Amino acid sequence: MSSASDKIICVRCKRQNATFFVRVKTTQTIADVKQEISDALSCSSDDSSPSASPTAVPPQKMRIYASDKEGSDPLPNAATLADHEIASDAILYVVFRKAGKEDVEDATADADDDCWEGIAIETGEME
Repeated sequence: MSSASDKIICVRCKRQNATFFVRVKTTQTIADVKQEISDALSCSSDDSSPSASPTAVPPQKMRIYASDKEGSDPLPNAATLADHEIASDAILYVVFRKAGKEDVEDATADADDDCWEGIAIETGEME
């Protein structure tokens, strides 16, 4: 039996023209959620090999934004869904590193917004 704080929820993940759902626990970190998203995208391919899937993206090459936050900062990897009050049926926006920027491993480059896709959030436009 799980506690109320360990509740399983379903969140919507949006990226460009795609929407998919992942089941996660509210106690999972954003890094864990990124892994769940990566796994879900890998399974969406016709080929069962994640490395062959064009949609397989490692978690470290993703950012997640909350739909109800007006700031443009991605959710930090160490934070849990509960920390950000992410509830069932919440919308999380997923962005990937831009093509040609994937091999950048420098931590300062990770903070560079030009390395990441832009997303549209219901409250406004983010670049």
